[in-house]
Formats: sequence, structure tokens, C-alpha cells
Amino acid sequence: MYNAGESQGMTFWAPNINIFRDPRWGRGQETPGEDPLVAGKYSVAYVRGIEGDSFEGGKPKDILQASACCKHFTAYDLDKWEGVDRYIFDAQVTLQDLADTFEPPFQTCIQEGRASVLMCSYNRVNGVPNCANYDLLSKTARGEWQFDGYVAADCGALSFIHDIQNYTKLPEGTVADVLKAGTDLDCGTFLLNYTKSAVKQKKVDYVVLIMGLDQAQEREELDRVHINLPGKQEELIKSVAEASKKPVILVILSGSPVDISSAKYNNKVGSILWAGYPGEAGGTAIAEIIFGDHNPGGRLPVTWYPADFIKVPMTDMRMRPDPSSGYPGRTSRFYTGKKVEGSDTIPYKMVSELGTKLCQKMSASVTVGVRNEGDMVGKHPILLFVMPKENRKGNPLKQLVAFQSVKLNAGARAEVEFTLSTCEHLSRANDAGLKVIEEGSYFLLVGDKEYQIDIIV
Repeated sequence: MYNAGESQGMTFWAPNINIFRDPRWGRGQETPGEDPLVAGKYSVAYVRGIEGDSFEGGKPKDILQASACCKHFTAYDLDKWEGVDRYIFDAQVTLQDLADTFEPPFQTCIQEGRASVLMCSYNRVNGVPNCANYDLLSKTARGEWQFDGYVAADCGALSFIHDIQNYTKLPEGTVADVLKAGTDLDCGTFLLNYTKSAVKQKKVDYVVLIMGLDQAQEREELDRVHINLPGKQEELIKSVAEASKKPVILVILSGSPVDISSAKYNNKVGSILWAGYPGEAGGTAIAEIIFGDHNPGGRLPVTWYPADFIKVPMTDMRMRPDPSSGYPGRTSRFYTGKKVEGSDTIPYKMVSELGTKLCQKMSASVTVGVRNEGDMVGKHPILLFVMPKENRKGNPLKQLVAFQSVKLNAGARAEVEFTLSTCEHLSRANDAGLKVIEEGSYFLLVGDKEYQIDIIV
């Protein structure tokens, strides 16, 4: 967007770093996935790539030629589902889930990526429209995170606060609320139309099956009502696999997960490749992988749920499982599909009590050895997880704390070093949304390898 011709420079309203909380979300394809750490790291790379050398020594230049935007702040991950759309949705989010799931990507985008724009989203959070939420925009973003850019409202968001959400009695009241909250820019004409009066009033040997979705099933303003392959694709996969002389190769094109259980457990399906929406060079890339010209390495950025996951309302914002109601939780950090027992009677220490210097001293180095045992060059992502030895109520089942891709020649070996921060990586958000470090044993996990560490507070 060329700033509507009003000034020099380019404004890019990206990246979308909302958590891919539900597989039915039509815009999940725009995000880097469901994990807050991955979303945060992605945002830093994206923003720095767009803004380039706009910052020298951590300080912005006098003129910013390209501007990146962290969006959509916050808990925005529903567009149009079962009669509920993003313009009226009131996301009921616990302080705990805000602190350790929905807000961390934006904090990283602001503090490490140094994005110049923060976009407030259409929806409400706990009754308050995001673009009129002082605690969110001014207290948290500008106060705690030291955001020094400008806050832009999503297109039409300000008018919806009054016209659709009925949050204020008069449009002039909306103007007052959003300006006091910290919104700076209106993508629309609402502020232009009502500011003056407000002042006055105060998303055939070998068979290769290409299946999946397209924008008719998932896109902006269109969430899915089920997560099965549409139409008769499952029947086609089954019948073709049964008729094929050799195991078939299944390629899934989609921006979000689909239930492929029937294919996964079909012995006649030899391999499954998820290619997302790969673009104009996607055909060549997929062919190179299938014919062995390229050895890919990657991990799924989102959980692929079974079809009956749709029993969970998309409007249910809880991340953690609820054994009493059978609620299974969401994302790889919390999803269980079964009851999880736990206890909160564990000694802990508030992270805020330790201070920055002590937290820095409590860091440790973790070295992981990796060897390519294949017969060709390959790239492999090393994922380092932390998992409590005993699962406790409200804790993630395991937490991704670092990752790095390594490219190795056949038979080659390398070592990857990670820095483990006790305050950052071994803490969790309690019910009040405050970060605490709990005493006990934890496992560092890489693949099927684990190493135990003990924390005493």
C-alpha cells in the first residue's frame, strides 16, 4: 500500500502472527503456525526483511522507507463460523492464555523485530474492542513493551465498534475511546467523519494424487465448518490406492490441516506430502521432492486434528484441556484428547522477583549432535523442547524453546548449540497471567532423546 499517495515510502500490512488455534480458521494459511515461539521468530525475520537497514544500532533512521506491521492484535483467529463473524466476536480469553499464547508473538515482533506498526483487530477481547482497549494498546504495548511506532486499526474496525458491536452510544464516543486507548490510524473514514463532532461533544506405474482445499473452502471471511477433505476426495484416495499396483503418493494442497486419518493408516498410501499453497514454482518443487532430486526437511507448524475436533466450538478460546468437561485443549502444547491429571501444590518463584541480571546468570548452553545417516545431502530442523517430568494442571505438555535447521552432506556430523534461559524457557503463566518458575524435574527433548534437569527454587 503506497500510503494512499499521501507520503513517500511503502507500508506493508504484514506479517499475520496470530496463533493458528483452530484448524477451521480460513486465514490460518497466512500465519507461521500455532506455536508462539515460532510465530515470534518468524515475525522478527519478516519485519527485518521488510524494513531492511531501516535501523542502525537499534535506533531508527530519520526516514523509514518501508514499514512492516504486526497484526492482528490480539486473539484474532475467527473470521466467519456458524453465524459468528470477526466483527461481532467477543473472545473470552483467560489472563493465563493471553500471557503465554496470544501476546508473546506480538511482544517479540515489537521488542526484537522493532516493527513500526501494530494493527488492532476487529474483535473484542473479554468485552472490549481491541482498538478501544487502553490496557492492550497503551499499558501493554506502549508501556510494558516500549512500542514506539503507530497503532493502525484494521479497515473499517472503528466504525464496527459503534455500528455493529454497539459498544458506544454515539460515533463520537467511539472516536474518544479509540484515541484514548492509543489507536493512531484509521483505515477508513470514520475518524475523518466524526472527529470534529467528537471534539465538539468530547486467510501409470506410479500414482500421485493431488488433493486438498482451495479458496472456496478457506479464506478471509470464510472459516470451515468441518476439517475433512471436501467432496468425494477420501473415496477417490481409497479407490485409487486399492487399484494401484504400487503405493500411491498423496500430496495435500491446503492452507490449514485436514483430517487424513484414512490415508495415513492405508497401507496402499506410501507417503503423504503437505505442500501448503506453494505458488507458481510449487509444481517443480513437489516434483523434485517426489523424484528424489531434493531431500526436504521440515516439521508441521500446526496440529492436525481428527475430524471430530469440530465438536469444539471455534469460539471457545481456552488453550488448556478441561478434564471435567472433556475439553481436549488446543495446539501441540496442550492438546490431549483425554483427561490430564495434575496438581498446583508445587513450590514456585515469580520471574519478576528474580530480576534481569539473575535471569541472565541462570542461562545454560545445550549442545545437540546430529548426523546425516542417509546417502544424499539433507536439511533437518532440530527442535528443542522442554517437558515437565510430572504434568501439572495448566502446564503445556511440552514447550518448544529453540529450533535451528542444519544442512549436512551424507554421513556428515555437526553440533548445534542452543542457549536455555531458565526465566524464559522454564517459566509458565499462572492463572493470573504472571510468569512463574516451578520447582521440580524437567526433560530436554530432541526427537526421541531426553535429558533430565532439576530446578530448585
